[in-house]
Amino acid sequence: ITGGVLMNVLVIDDEYLVRESAISYLRQAGVKNVYEAEDGIEGLERIRSLRPDLVIADIRMPGMNGLELLAKLKELNDGTLFVLLTGYDRFEYVQTALHLGAFSYLLKPFSADNFEELLAKTRRKLDRQSREKESRLRMAIQVNQGALWMKRRFAEDLVARKFVSDKEIGSKIRELGIRFDRDAYCVFTISLDAYRELIDQQSPSQVGLIRYGIENIALEILAGHSVSALPFDTEDGQGLLLHYASSAFGQEA
Repeated sequence: ITGGVLMNVLVIDDEYLVRESAISYLRQAGVKNVYEAEDGIEGLERIRSLRPDLVIADIRMPGMNGLELLAKLKELNDGTLFVLLTGYDRFEYVQTALHLGAFSYLLKPFSADNFEELLAKTRRKLDRQSREKESRLRMAIQVNQGALWMKRRFAEDLVARKFVSDKEIGSKIRELGIRFDRDAYCVFTISLDAYRELIDQQSPSQVGLIRYGIENIALEILAGHSVSALPFDTEDGQGLLLHYASSAFGQEA
C-alpha cells in the first residue's frame, strides 16, 4: 500500500507490547489515524466515540473478551470491520468470530506482511461498501424523484378533471401517500410575465431553474401560513393545489 491510507483503525489488546507492535506495523503500512485501547470495555467506548473503519482486537482480554466485543459491535450496526487477534492454539475462536460476522483474523505472532495483506483486503472491502452505499443512495434519489413526478402528474390530472370517479381519485391518493386531511381546498396558479419571450431567450435548464425558484418561494410562504400544497406545472408557470384548515386565513374557503 502506498501513501497514507485514509481509514481510522482501533487496536484493542491488554498486552502493551502486542498493541504497540500492531500499531507500528499499521503506521509502516501508511495508516495515519491509529488509536488504541487496553481492554474490551475501553475499546467499546472508543468505538462509540471514534466510529473507526477497522477494529483489531485480541480474543482474550479482561472485562470483555474479543467475542463479546464483536457481539456488542454488531448491535451498533455501524459497518465497522472487526479483525480478531488470536494465537495458533485458539483457532476455534476464529471460527466462532467469523460466524458472528468478523471480517478477518490475524494469528500471533504477526508480521508486517500480515498487516499489508489485511489493509489491502480492508481497502477493497471499504471501497465496495462505499460503492454499494452510493448505489443505494442513487436508487433512493431516483425513486424519490419518480414519486415526486407522479404526485405532480396526479395534481395536473386532478385539476384537469381527468379522473372518472371519486373512487379512482381515492385509490391514487393512497397509492402516492398523499394526505388530504384539511377541510378547505383551492387551486392557485402563478403565470410568468412574457413567458414566451423567456423560453425563446433562455435555455430549458435556465427556464426550469426559474420555475423551480418561484415554486419554492411560494411553498415557503404558504408553509408559513400552515397551508400544504401539491405543486404541478402549467403551460406558462406553476400551479399549486392547496389544502388547509378554513381557519388558516380567518375565513371560510
